[in-house]
Amino acid sequence: MNENPDAVPQHEGGVDYRIETRLSRIEHWRIAIEIAALIVAAAWGLYVFVYQERIKPALAPALLEPNISVTHTLTASGQEFVALDCELKNIGATEVRLVGVAVSAYGTRFAKTIHTRTDTHAGYAGWRDEYHTLDTSPPELLRNAIDLFAASGHGNRNFTIAINGDAHQLPPITFGVLHGKFDILTVRMQVVYVKATDRRTFDLPWRKGPDGSLIIFSLGTSAPKDLERHQITRQFPM
Repeated sequence: MNENPDAVPQHEGGVDYRIETRLSRIEHWRIAIEIAALIVAAAWGLYVFVYQERIKPALAPALLEPNISVTHTLTASGQEFVALDCELKNIGATEVRLVGVAVSAYGTRFAKTIHTRTDTHAGYAGWRDEYHTLDTSPPELLRNAIDLFAASGHGNRNFTIAINGDAHQLPPITFGVLHGKFDILTVRMQVVYVKATDRRTFDLPWRKGPDGSLIIFSLGTSAPKDLERHQITRQFPM
């Protein structure tokens, strides 16, 4: 008989008895399953709290969603006061560090003559756009502003946007126009940014475009790796 060290000796009539406890096959399987469940739970906890919370956000790219809204109010003198709200929403999984923001606003008016033309695009065989509409005047630059932060090599201001956070009025844009002078307001916003963990300083110059507007010059395809660039253009009735 195999002896079990945990067996309890019993004495009866001078005879030594030992009670031996054996686990059944079902109990062996139950213990094995419980151990496996503990290992799986530990692995899942490691995945959630280490990979999902730390590693995955660190690998995710920075992602901002820019948006523009406009309000215009008739002043006491009968002119138009225009205010632009330029919003940057962090929709990514990592904190964002701003490098620079540039905003330009243009006014355009309709002419009294009808313009007819058809546009196609060499790279899109199925794309075709036909115009039978009023002519428009050349766009007139009304206001433009640029704000470069420490990450661009200009100044020492750092600006970050938390996950799910947003920033407004970067930079604040307001101006006045003659009431009725323009029919369309066109706003262009350019934003350059990186992940907040990227502490590099980018030599990011600015220049003036052909129309006199300020542009962040990000070197096109030769821009540094992980430097994110986004530009949107919106049009609003005046």
